[in-house]
This record gives sequence, structure tokens and C-alpha cells, in this order.
Amino acid sequence: MSINSVVNETGSATPINTNWKLQVWVGVGLVLLIVVVYGQAWQFGFVRWDDNEYVYENEHVIAGLTLKGVIWAFTTLYSSGYWHPLTWLSHMLDCQLFGVHPGWHHVTNITLHALNTLLLFGIVNQMTRRQWSAVATAAVFAIHPIHVESVLWLSERKDLLCTLFELLAIGAYLRYGAQTNSWARYLTVIGLTVLSALSKPSMVALPFLLLLLDFWPLKRIDLPQTGQWKSFWVQTWRLFWEKLPLIVISLTIMLVTYVGTHQGLMAAKFGIPRTPTTTYIEPVEIPVSHQFADALVTTAIFLKRTVWPNGLSFFYECDDPIAWWHILVAGVVLLGFSAGSLWMIRRAPYLFVGWWWYLLVLFPVSGIVAIATPRADHYSYFSLIGIFLALSLGLADLTKQRPGLRLVVGTGVCVVLLVLSGLAWKQTQTWKSSLTLFQHATLVDPSNKIAHHKLAEEYFRQEQYELAHQHFEAAGNEWGMALANQKNQVGQIQVLRHRLTANPRDAKTQLALGQAYAQRGQPEDAVPYLQRSTELSPNEIEPWVALGKVYLQTGEHPKALAAFSRALTLDPNRIEVRQQVETLREKIGK
Repeated sequence: MSINSVVNETGSATPINTNWKLQVWVGVGLVLLIVVVYGQAWQFGFVRWDDNEYVYENEHVIAGLTLKGVIWAFTTLYSSGYWHPLTWLSHMLDCQLFGVHPGWHHVTNITLHALNTLLLFGIVNQMTRRQWSAVATAAVFAIHPIHVESVLWLSERKDLLCTLFELLAIGAYLRYGAQTNSWARYLTVIGLTVLSALSKPSMVALPFLLLLLDFWPLKRIDLPQTGQWKSFWVQTWRLFWEKLPLIVISLTIMLVTYVGTHQGLMAAKFGIPRTPTTTYIEPVEIPVSHQFADALVTTAIFLKRTVWPNGLSFFYECDDPIAWWHILVAGVVLLGFSAGSLWMIRRAPYLFVGWWWYLLVLFPVSGIVAIATPRADHYSYFSLIGIFLALSLGLADLTKQRPGLRLVVGTGVCVVLLVLSGLAWKQTQTWKSSLTLFQHATLVDPSNKIAHHKLAEEYFRQEQYELAHQHFEAAGNEWGMALANQKNQVGQIQVLRHRLTANPRDAKTQLALGQAYAQRGQPEDAVPYLQRSTELSPNEIEPWVALGKVYLQTGEHPKALAAFSRALTLDPNRIEVRQQVETLREKIGK
């Protein structure tokens, strides 16, 4: 079946009377929409959120396409524990062609996203014979803000590649569904499924998604009349067995992923050695009830972000435990939509297919199993196609039944696309650099400790130690706070010494430099500067107090007593100084 044909009631190919020039212009418009939103990424850099491990600090990748690199790509579980050799090869190809220039790597991601958008337009048009519904589905997919992470996070190249091959597999399967005796077409589906599996493990739901498409639009499964379920189950079972090679591929990639990401658990149970460069999920017992609740809430949260894409972030911290009313609301919403899709299954089968497309694809990454980045936006990239499809066809049916609403619905769709474009353009800017990405996340959620920690690390690299200290503190990282504090003192000392070179008779700078050395635990280095400060301003109390404290650090109690006594004559009301004088007199017997 070509792009210009669909499946009719009997399952055979039927030509569509479409204007191919219009389709070309629609394609051009979709690409321009993507360029307007994402074109600014040409000037963006890498972000230190896996991009270093995936690209610019990975010696295998930056070497380009080499035999050694190809072997490594097919044998490694590097970084995430996932096996995705095709993704590694795509990064290597970028480095081979463009070097480590982040702008060109972003161009590749944007190009893949544009290809996915065009494929989606073609497939929906092929499935439904409703060109403007296909346009709406593809346009929302192209510029929805929730997809910004998948497009601009270079480490999520795997998401774009996997979706590309999944869409190609769906297109090939629609062709196969119209001519099921074609082994060549079926082998094409298998080959594209393998390529999607080599790109990212999240394709595991694809065989079951194709089974949904057997119901609609292919109509290879007939809904039974009352009491006539036998033929339904026979058809379904036959089509399930037809998918067996695809299911085997899914089960294999699931096993590889489990072993790769759970090597901590495997090592604990069976003594399997870890790979030191991989992030693992540690062997933590999570109750099944908690996983189920997390999956419910996560699935509902993605719906909320789709309708209200506000507060998007690179990382979301999850509530533990999950509030009971969150679970209740999520359960009611999901149960309501599921029941509604079943109720409308005969009148509007696309609602059933679209809704269960969303649930099936999202399920493996919904929290039902442990994942490194829970509820991350990129998990919705392929799954939300089902929601977009159901909504666009639902609106088309509404205007068909009530033609008077066409102008209102058309205007509304245009307004929504305009708003989404603006939001996506703004969200795109947060991915400009590591600093902008982490700053945005702390503004969205000031309690996000991961965001504060990453932002502190970024400030630390830029030698802004005071800001680094603030965000390490917000992250609860005491070691980071101490290190930032130490580095900050080193920076202060360098600045103060430079000032003294220009004006050696500046008593305040002499005092500040002495105090900085004292704070670093170098009292011997502090003494000369504090002595010089007392000489330059003998009637100021602070240099004498600071000098007395330093002498206490060095154990020179008589000198400390002399300094504190001088300070006390300058300000007899200074209680802490009086206490020091009395203590020292008792200690040295004066």
C-alpha cells in the first residue's frame, strides 16, 4: 500500500484522490514549523547530562566510524546499561562528518525529528483518508513542548532513531496487512523492528501495537456480536502467532536490558561482574503495589503535561510515598478514559486504538519497573502519538456531524498550534547550555536536589564557588559545600594579593588577606598580613581581634593575650574580647 492508498472495509488497498502537490506543501510547512521552533539549537552546546558520556568525552565516539568503534558499539552496555548499537553508530557518524561541533549534532537530531513528523503525516493519511486530521496530528507532534527534550537532548538520539524505525515498521505493516501473502513485506516489518530494537529498548510494545492496528484500521479482527466470541478469539490468536517473531525480538531486548541495567542485582545474586563505566539500578526491593501506583500516577501525569505543558524539566523528583489522593485521581482518570474507549469502540474505533496505543507504549517506562530517570519527558515521544491521533480524528468527526462548528474548530486548532509553538520555542532555549538547563530546573522546582547538585557542579567548573556553595547546600551535599568553600577561599586570596600589589598600604586588604589564610587553616601565613594591618591602622579593633585569634591557632598564648588586651582598650564593651583576655590570663597565670 502506498502513501496514496488506505485500507478499505475489506482490507484491500484503495486509492485516495488526494492532491499530491498539496501533500508536498503540507510537508514543507511541517518542516518549516520545526525549523522555526528548533532552528535556534544550531548555536547550542552540549549539556553535561549524559552528553559527555555519549559524545564529547567518549573516545570511541569522537574517533568516528572505525572497525574498533563498531565492535565496541555492538558489545558495550556503556553509560546507561542499555544496548543500543545503532545509536552509538549514529553518534560516531556525526563525529566522522562534523567532528565534535554540537551545532551539527543538533541538526542531525532536528532532521530525524522532521523525518518522524513527515512519516507520521503520511501514515495517518494512509490509515484514515483524512488529510487534515493527519496534518493536525503531525503538527502537534512536531511542536509540542513535551517533545523538546527528545529533540534537543543529544543523548536521546536513541528516542528519535527508535521512533523512526517504529513508524517505518508501522507503514510497512499497513502494506503487509493489505496483502498478507507477501513474505517480502513481512520480512520488511521484521527488519525494521530489529533496527528499532538496535536503537532503543523501548520498542518492546511494538508487536502489540501492530495487533491493535489489526483491529483498526486494517479490520483483520472483527468485533463479535452477542454470544459470537469464538471467531473473535480465533482471529486474535492467529494474529498473535503471526507476531511471534516480533515478540521474540521484544523479549530478547527486554532480557538484555534487564541484565544490563540490573548488573548490581545480578552481581549480588549470581556473582556476575559489573562493568565499571555503567550506571546500574541497585538491588532495592520495591513492593509491587508501589510500582503499580507509580505507573498509574505517571501515566496520568503525562496526560496532564500534554494538556498543560508547564513546568517541564530535565529531571523530576518523585514523591515517596505517593499521596493516596494522587493514586485515586489517576486511577479514576485512566479508568474513565479506558471505559470510554471501550464504549465507543464500534462508533469510533480510532479512540480505542489511540488510547491503548498510548497505554501500551508508555507502560514499560511508566514506573512498573525501576528506571534511572522516572517520568522524563522523552518517554512520551512515541506514546503520545496515540492521543494526538484520537483527538484529531475526534474533532474531524465532530465537524462532520456538525458542519457549523468547522470554523470554530479550525480556528481553535490554529490557536493551539500557535500557542504550542511559542511554548516549545521558549522551552527550547532552556537547552542552550548546561547552565541554562539546570537553572531552569531549579526555578521550576526549588526543592529538586538533583537539579541543584548539577547546577552547583556547573558553577564549580566556571569557578563561581560562592554560587556553587549555595546550590550544593540546597542539594544537601556537605562535601561539595566544603570543596566549594575551599576553592572560593583560594580565589579570594588570589584577588586580595593582586590588590596588595597595587596598594600595599591598604590596611583593610591586609586584614582580609590574613583572615582568608586563617580560614584556610594557614595561621602562620596569616600573621604577617594581620601584623601589618595593625601597624597601618593601630586604632582599629578588628585587626587586633583577628591577630589574637590567629595566635590562639598557633598556640602563642602570650602574644594572643597582648593582641586581645590591645583590642579591649579600644573597645572595653566588647564582651567576647573581655572573655578571651580573662581566659588567657588564667591559663598563663597573669
